[in-house]
Amino acid sequence: MPQIASESDRLRQVFRAYAGAGLPASKWSLRNRGNLAIQREIFSALAHLLAGAGIRSFEDRRALEIGCGDGRVLEQLIALGASPRLIAGIDLLEERVEAARRRLPEADLRVADARSLPFADESFDVVVAFTVFSSILELEFAGQVAREVCRVLKPGGVVVHYDFIYNNPWNSNVRGVKRAEIEGYFEGFWQNKAESRKQKAEIEPETAGGWKRQEHKAESRKQKAEIDQGPRTKGLRDSGTLLGKAESRKQKAEIEAEAAGGWKRQEHKAESRKQKAEIEPETAGGWKRQEHKAESRKRKAEIEAEAEGGWKRQEHKAESRKQKAEIEAEAAGGWKRLTLFPPLARRLGIFTPVLYPVLAAVPLLRTHLMGVLVKPGSGGVDGPELIVDSDA
Repeated sequence: MPQIASESDRLRQVFRAYAGAGLPASKWSLRNRGNLAIQREIFSALAHLLAGAGIRSFEDRRALEIGCGDGRVLEQLIALGASPRLIAGIDLLEERVEAARRRLPEADLRVADARSLPFADESFDVVVAFTVFSSILELEFAGQVAREVCRVLKPGGVVVHYDFIYNNPWNSNVRGVKRAEIEGYFEGFWQNKAESRKQKAEIEPETAGGWKRQEHKAESRKQKAEIDQGPRTKGLRDSGTLLGKAESRKQKAEIEAEAAGGWKRQEHKAESRKQKAEIEPETAGGWKRQEHKAESRKRKAEIEAEAEGGWKRQEHKAESRKQKAEIEAEAAGGWKRLTLFPPLARRLGIFTPVLYPVLAAVPLLRTHLMGVLVKPGSGGVDGPELIVDSDA
C-alpha cells in the first residue's frame, strides 16, 4: 500500500512539472497543423467506434472523463452532441480543474483521486480515459482505477480508452499500454455492442469473407435451384424434354438415362445434323446453351462474386464511407490504431494535409490505440448519428 499511496503523489508532481514547463499548452497547441490533424483523427475514430458500440448519439447520456485536465476532451464530447449539463470530469490537480471550469462552466468538474470516484454506482453511460493508464506506473493502482470505472458505469455503458502503445525513451514517467492489459482490467466487457447473437451472426460472415449474409437475401428455393442445378438440369430442359411435362416415372427414367449415358432417346427425334449439333453441346458441355439465355453480364458477375466467397455484391449496397467504416470498426472488435508519431506530425507544417494520411498509413508510425469496451447489460440504445465536424 505505501507504493500505491506514493503513486498519487508522484502523479501530482509530474503533472505540476508539466505545467511548469508550459506543457501541454504549448506542445499540444492546435495552432500546429500536425496537432490539429491528430485531434481530428482521434474524434473521427471515436465517433465511429462509439457507433459500432451502439452509441450514435450523446443525447441524454451522462459522460465522465478520468483525468480531465483543462477540459479539452470534454469540449470535444460536447461537439459530438453531449450536453454540458450531463458531462463530468475529475483530476488530481485543483489548478487544472479550475481551468476546466472556466472552459466548461456548466459541467460537473471535481478534484478527486480516480481510485475513489465521488459518484454513485452505475451513474454514467460513457467513461473516457485518454492517456490515463500510461501515466500510472503501478499496475495495482491502475487496477483500482479500472474497478472504479466499472462501478460508476451503467450496464450497457462504454469505456473509451486512448493511450500510447510504446514506451517513451525520453519520458520515464509514462509507459506503453497494450490492448491485453486494458482487456484484462475490463474482463467480461464486450468489444462492441454487436455481440448479441443476431448482430454477431450478421457481422461474422462479412469479416470471414463468405456470402452467408447474402444467402438470406437472395437464395430463395427457386434461385438456389437455378444456381446449384443449372449445370445438371438446365441443358436437359432446353433439349426438348421439359421436366414440367415429363414428371411420370417412365419419362423421368428416360431423362436420367439421357443424362447418364448420352442422348439415345434424342437420336430418334433429332437425327438431322442441325438437331444433333444443337443437342451435342448441351449434353457434352453441360449448360452452354443455358449461358446464352440466362447469363447476362450482370447475373454472371453476381454469381461469380458469390462463388468466389467474397462480399463484392454486398459492397454495392453498403459501400458508403460511413457504413464501411462502421463495418471495419466492428470487424476489428472495437479497437483502432491511430495517431501519427506526434513529434513527426508537428513538423509537417503546410504539408500536413497531404503527408499526414500517407505517413499515418504506415503501422509502425501509429503510436496510439483507441478502444471502446461495452459493459454487459442493457442500454446503449441507438439514436441519431454522431456528427463529426471536420473543421472543428
